[in-house]
Amino acid sequence: MINSDNLCMSCMKDIGNLKTCPHCGFHSDTPQIEPYLPIRTVLGNRYLVGKLLSYNGDGATYIAWDINEKKPVTIREYLPDALCTRRIGEKEVTVMSGCEMAYTECMSDFVELWRKLTRMSGLSALVNVYDVLEENGTELIVLAGFMCI
Repeated sequence: MINSDNLCMSCMKDIGNLKTCPHCGFHSDTPQIEPYLPIRTVLGNRYLVGKLLSYNGDGATYIAWDINEKKPVTIREYLPDALCTRRIGEKEVTVMSGCEMAYTECMSDFVELWRKLTRMSGLSALVNVYDVLEENGTELIVLAGFMCI
């Protein structure tokens, strides 16, 4: 049985008590790039956030671990850097003053897109949306398996 305390937060493989992953070389004391979710944040009482995989103007993508299903997943977080930020070490998103309406409208579009993709699950050309969460003042999309988007 896999213990999530022993997972590498970069590749989600069991590394026991080692500090450096023998599979990918990630060191367990490596901090997350700011202002992204801290490594080992738990979302929805189910998903353990790992290393940031990528980011762009509308959000961030993390590798994560589904604690219930005991398998790796990918999480896409709505985090448009022109409209919001996150204070160092915190989980809550802070919308920049005067950007509240744009943030809310764009977040609605973000969620609508991913909900449409959810309804199309099963098509081999599309990512499979696993879950949608609203937490920390933003939206998070959980995708089945490990992928970088």
